[in-house]
Amino acid sequence: MEPEGLIELHRDYKYLVMAYSQGAYARMGPMLANLSGGDMEAIASSYLQELMTALKHPASRKGHTNALQHILGHFKHSIGSGPKAEL
Repeated sequence: MEPEGLIELHRDYKYLVMAYSQGAYARMGPMLANLSGGDMEAIASSYLQELMTALKHPASRKGHTNALQHILGHFKHSIGSGPKAEL
């Protein structure tokens, strides 16, 4: 797997992982911090193993809430105070 592909995978699924396991999310980010010069096969294998381990257990209400609040943070400047308060 190419570094760009692994970063794209993380970007696409980071909130899903966050909903399932905050700990896994915290461990997966640093795996991507220094991809240049590393053994991409080993890094990708470790990353995917962490991903599968995180998704093995059901997501909690607390995990979903945390992920949704992080997503909401991306829209904080584009929605008004009324919708924000409702959420």
